[in-house]
Amino acid sequence: MANPTKFDWVIPTENTDGSPVTPGEITGYTIGVGTSAGNYTVLTTVSDPNATTEPLANLSTVLKPATYFASIRAESVNGPSAWATEISFTIAPPAAPNAPTSFAAG
Repeated sequence: MANPTKFDWVIPTENTDGSPVTPGEITGYTIGVGTSAGNYTVLTTVSDPNATTEPLANLSTVLKPATYFASIRAESVNGPSAWATEISFTIAPPAAPNAPTSFAAG
């Protein structure tokens, strides 16, 4: 995807042992973003345990034009989850105008 504006996710309802996630167990989320797969140099905390979206504008740094890899993990009273399946996206450079036409010396 090019130039996304937000991240979306589904809140986990089960723990790794199959037991249900209990109220208050999830304390927030960490979103990781980087320019190489599995290497997240930008980490942003989402403190709302009920959140299911986070604007890219809330990241701790402004992303320059490039291809990025990102993932999310749940933070809980029992420690963090594994990272979710990684996604990739592109921030495209801003569009520049076309070159002038009919250029001539008069």
